[in-house]
Amino acid sequence: MVQAFSISVGDRIRLETAPLVGGPVWLPLHVKVIVDDDFIFDFVPKNATSRETLQKLLSLQSVPAEARTKWKPGAFGTIYSQRATGFCSQYARDLHLIENNCWTFALDLVRFVLEKED
Repeated sequence: MVQAFSISVGDRIRLETAPLVGGPVWLPLHVKVIVDDDFIFDFVPKNATSRETLQKLLSLQSVPAEARTKWKPGAFGTIYSQRATGFCSQYARDLHLIENNCWTFALDLVRFVLEKED
């Protein structure tokens, strides 16, 4: 099995790779943003494993998607997780393999959270 890649962005934010939804575990192409070790944010297609979704993505068409927010039970939210949660609640874009994917989402999310640090 391939080891997931993880890189820290400051003290509170980390990018971590994972397999695609329904994809092989040995191919960690998806990226998640982890804030304060307790909050996980990512961007995935709705109906990610449906044949229609896969056909559209492979033919470079956009598909409906969602920004997901998960947290560990008892997690205490900080300003960083609150900003990230707000970003996700406003993120209403389709997923496209080249123009708007989980990686571009992750970078935009990190930029938004850290931009507000000033």
